[in-house]
Order: sequence, then structure tokens, then C-alpha cells
Amino acid sequence: MLKSASIRAIDSSETVSCTIRNISSRGARISAADIHRIPQRFMISTGLDIADRIGEIVWRHNNEIGLKFVTR
Repeated sequence: MLKSASIRAIDSSETVSCTIRNISSRGARISAADIHRIPQRFMISTGLDIADRIGEIVWRHNNEIGLKFVTR
């Protein structure tokens, strides 16, 4: 499943486009060209059927990030 999404820092309006490679109730694997611009904790939004969620990076590798969903 590939789904377009956007990421924004909790305290900023700047966004980074990304692709959700896979997703579960606990986290996701995403890819982005600007991976270095993604902060440790951020909001992720698809603008579609998945509600905005707070994500926290668990791992980084090349142009991919593994994230876990967290509560505020």
C-alpha cells in the first residue's frame, strides 16, 4: 500500500511530502526525498481517511523512516 502524506513539525507550518509504504495501528514506514528535514517528533496527515497523528522516529535508513504513533 502506497499513500501520499505530508509531515509537519509540531511547532511549525513547514511541510515535507512523503509516501507511506506500510502502516499499522502502532506505526508506519515512510519514504521521502527530504528525509533530513523531518524532525524527531511530527504530525503526519494524509488528508484522506486516516486522521492526523503524532509520529516519533524510531529508525532512519537511506530515504526511509520507521515511526511509532504517540499520544500528546
